[in-house]
Amino acid sequence: MFKRLFLSAVSISLVILTFALKPDPKAIVAKVGDRSYTYKSYNDGFIAYQSYNLGGTTLTALDSIRLNDQYWSELVGLYIYDQAIKAGKVKVTDAEVEQDIIANPPDGVKIIKDFHTNGVFDTKKYRQALKDRPDFKKSAIDLSRSLYTYEKLVRTIKNEAYINPDSIKAEWIKENDKADATVLIFDYSRMRHISSTETELEQHYQQNLPDYKRENGRNYLYVRFSPNETEGDNLENQLKNMKNKSSALLARAKQIGLTEAAKEAGLKVEESGFFSSTAKEIPRIGASPNLVGFAFANAKGAVPSVYFAPGGDQYVCEVNAEMPEFYLDYESQKVAIGKQLSLKKRIAHMREYAQSFRLQQSRDTFLEAANKDSLIVIDAPGITYDSIIKTVGRIPTLNQAILNTAEGSFTPLIEKENRWLLAMVNKRFPPDMAVWDKDKANIIAAATTKKQQQHLNKWYLEEYNKLEIIDNRKDFYSLVRPPNPQNK
Repeated sequence: MFKRLFLSAVSISLVILTFALKPDPKAIVAKVGDRSYTYKSYNDGFIAYQSYNLGGTTLTALDSIRLNDQYWSELVGLYIYDQAIKAGKVKVTDAEVEQDIIANPPDGVKIIKDFHTNGVFDTKKYRQALKDRPDFKKSAIDLSRSLYTYEKLVRTIKNEAYINPDSIKAEWIKENDKADATVLIFDYSRMRHISSTETELEQHYQQNLPDYKRENGRNYLYVRFSPNETEGDNLENQLKNMKNKSSALLARAKQIGLTEAAKEAGLKVEESGFFSSTAKEIPRIGASPNLVGFAFANAKGAVPSVYFAPGGDQYVCEVNAEMPEFYLDYESQKVAIGKQLSLKKRIAHMREYAQSFRLQQSRDTFLEAANKDSLIVIDAPGITYDSIIKTVGRIPTLNQAILNTAEGSFTPLIEKENRWLLAMVNKRFPPDMAVWDKDKANIIAAATTKKQQQHLNKWYLEEYNKLEIIDNRKDFYSLVRPPNPQNK
């Protein structure tokens, strides 16, 4: 990164830029920390950057967008590194830079013809010039100082990463430990034949009555009009007749109250369960936020508009009573209790079945038994610690259990979201330690490089997140990627 930016500053080839308008040269294109970039300073640098990277080739729209993003990212990076250098994270002496330019001639001097022999850069001539010409040596040191400082900073940060060869060996062993297995899924949702009895539901309700206690309740008196399949009229006519009757009852209820109005019409008045202001459903009536809100906004005896339920029923209601404290009635909670208890019973039953299966079956019998009982059977070859098993996903505890289990044996049961996983280990492939002994140096070197880069990335991200960054490039350059013709 440093070399590209450094050399682009001295590039002389011009490349046509794509931008939306002809901006004010002093307009601010971007800001990183306390460093601002006017359009002129940013654009001049971008021109040189493109020239260096493209080497005179034709610039496409995609090239311009890609290089603009790349140039901007490297400017941000340089600011981060400059701040670290300014804070004293590294120190650089002339002697260090001199040793570096002796060992690594800068690209800028390789084009000087005085240092060529038969058209090829001659290191001996270059090094002799460093000895004989102090002014040239000083220029070369000055030219290389910034690049060397950046490179030393990166090396310094990378070297902060602590590398333990023993941990690298342990990681290598883990990565190269493999096994073939067959995974069984014990899914409680398949136990739909198991449910709770009415007695169990009532007992649960009574034993947990405090859980159903609520404050500040309301309830309704109501008359329900329902379609009747035995009547000769079609549904449309029935609904029309129901609407006429409910409207008439509503009008009369507003005059003399619902109880008296229903008595006159020979209709049955029923009573809903109590509900709170946050209730989603009114017991024995249904879900109606408007009815809930009406009950808490009006006094006893108030009559709301007819409630037309989604199932076709029509309700004429009257606010009936207030209760400082009340209990959600059993009937309104029975369905939810049933789901809860049935779920627990199915989970418990499947757990017992899975445990029994593991104890009773063997390598020779488990597949036949699994197919007979309609268990989900998954072939899982080449399992490592980080494997993703189809249908199951990545479950490190399952992978580790497989790798910790002897060939021909079951793993322990692994619980995952109230389901149980059991694996039969068909074949084990332990790591070949002869490979480790042979390639140990290369393995440690590669792992060290990886961990050092991870440490550098982590440090960089932490520093990046501390910055105030303003990016207005879209106001000066076309950064929208053109559509791909193949996607049309």
